[in-house]
Amino acid sequence: MKILQIIQEMYSKENSQFVKELYREILNREYDQQGFQDHVEKLKKGTEKEVILSSFFKSKELIVKLNNSFRNPLYEKKNNNSTIFGRLHQIMKKKGKHFLDGVFLELLNRKPNKKEYYSFSYSAKGSNKDKRDIVIHIITSREFNSKIKINNRNLTLKSQNIAEKVTAEMVIKKLKTHFRRD
Repeated sequence: MKILQIIQEMYSKENSQFVKELYREILNREYDQQGFQDHVEKLKKGTEKEVILSSFFKSKELIVKLNNSFRNPLYEKKNNNSTIFGRLHQIMKKKGKHFLDGVFLELLNRKPNKKEYYSFSYSAKGSNKDKRDIVIHIITSREFNSKIKINNRNLTLKSQNIAEKVTAEMVIKKLKTHFRRD
C-alpha cells in the first residue's frame, strides 16, 4: 500500500485513532500520553488534520530516526516496510530520478512532470535534508491535500447513501405492513 493510501485510511478515523496511527506509522513507535493528548486537543479545537500530519513529517524525532536508520545496517533486516516510516526509509535511499519517481508515486500516485523533474532534480541528488524538504513540500501541497480530502469525501458520501437507502427501504416496508390487507 502506498503512503497516500495509508494516510487516506488514517484520515477516515476519528481524532484519537488518527493521532495514534500517526505515531505508529510516521514515528514508528507507540504514542506518549502527553503528545497524544496535545494533538487530540488541537483537533478538538479545530486544527485541521493536515496541520497535525505536517507537524509529524517536520518533527525532529522523524529526522533523527531516519538519519539513524541510514547509519544502521541492521535496520533493513528488522524494519517493516509497510509503515510510512519504512516506506520513507526505502525512498530516501534512492537518488535523483529514482527518488523523485518513488516519492511522487508514494505520495501523489503519479510520476513527476517535466517541470517538477527540473525543479527538484538538484535537491533529489543532494542530502537527506534536501529530500525531506521535497517530501514536506509534497505533503503540504494542494494536490496532496485534495487527494486525501476527495477520498474521504467519497467515503462519507457512500456511507450517507447506504444510510439513506436503508432508511428508505425500512419506510417502504413499514408502509406495506401497515396498509397490508389481511
